[in-house]
Amino acid sequence: MRTFNSFEELSEYLGENFEKALEVDLSGFLLDMVYARTKSGYGVDRNGGSLTKFITLSPSTILRKQKLGRPADNNLTDTGEMLDSFTCKTLKNKTTLTFATKRSDMVALYCEKKRPFMLLAAVEIESLAKHYVEGIAANLDRYF
Repeated sequence: MRTFNSFEELSEYLGENFEKALEVDLSGFLLDMVYARTKSGYGVDRNGGSLTKFITLSPSTILRKQKLGRPADNNLTDTGEMLDSFTCKTLKNKTTLTFATKRSDMVALYCEKKRPFMLLAAVEIESLAKHYVEGIAANLDRYF
């Protein structure tokens, strides 16, 4: 396999296919990662970028959820509507986490104040970067 000493050399070699080789759809991977973490009761510390357990629900909230037959052990899954409407939008090399409904968007903004879940932890960023590099490698395999 041919080796390259710089991105410039690789870019010249691939020509118009260079940008295509760098396009990796991260939306599904990102969505699954944040969804699973949030559903398991973890968010991200705003200051350190580390995973952190959500704050404990108040006794009145736990009682209300129990009366409604909803899981009282998880902070952000009262009905599941918000997390179920979680989606990603990708344009070129930019992926944005968002919600499919305006109501879910409003609920998320409210929840985010005390239970930040729309951030990425350092370990998640590393995982995302690794997934991106693997995607580029898979794309480059098409040209060699």
